[in-house]
Amino acid sequence: MPQSSRAARGRRERCITTRLGRAGHVRIPGVAIRRRLVLAALAASLISGCGAVGQPSQTSPVCDGSVSIGGNLPLSATDKSQGTEVDNAIRLAIEQANANFDYSGCFLKYEAMDDAKDGVENPARAAANTDQFAANPAIVGVIGPESVDAQIAAAAVATQRQLALVPALGETGATLASRFASDYRLRFNADPGTLAGLAFLAADRLLSAIQASVAAFGSLKDVPRAEVRAAVLARLGGTRGPSPSV
Repeated sequence: MPQSSRAARGRRERCITTRLGRAGHVRIPGVAIRRRLVLAALAASLISGCGAVGQPSQTSPVCDGSVSIGGNLPLSATDKSQGTEVDNAIRLAIEQANANFDYSGCFLKYEAMDDAKDGVENPARAAANTDQFAANPAIVGVIGPESVDAQIAAAAVATQRQLALVPALGETGATLASRFASDYRLRFNADPGTLAGLAFLAADRLLSAIQASVAAFGSLKDVPRAEVRAAVLARLGGTRGPSPSV
């Protein structure tokens, strides 16, 4: 055996020895198994601790901080099911985005806030929620509110704070993928209504801007979230105005 191969084998066996001890065998109810066989059985778990000899590390990109999306929705309104349907669609869009796009090792997070008061969506609360989202450096964009009055109030704050905001029900001219209904039904055990489809499209618009921004940066490591937020806003062309009444 060449000297380099013997050295590599020695390093592997020293790694195993630290975990299995120095006895010649490991006993499992009456069966003696030689250490070299245990090495093969445990290779997958041990490789992360010792590294593959002669091969580069295959670690995932490091997530440097959080990337989050805000949801500004009437979650406790009189017709609570409407807000829940919209919220579900946004969650589905983000889950699928996390599964299908590499955000430089990060997972997008979603933070929803209730903008309802006395059973209806409240413009003042929608504006206050937007201001609170803007104060969180991890938030790079917001979806919502639903009603026109709440959207106007929230958009005024978002524009002042330079935060991307996409109305939850504003994507009336876009087309849903044919699989949306079945995906929604499988995830939430319920049929999606028109509002769910619009909210999914709104989320997709914001997610597309985030994905394009991440791709342009190449990596989010050491990139201030303020720069990510500014890039997303620029790709959306600024905070979007109120959507037509649905």
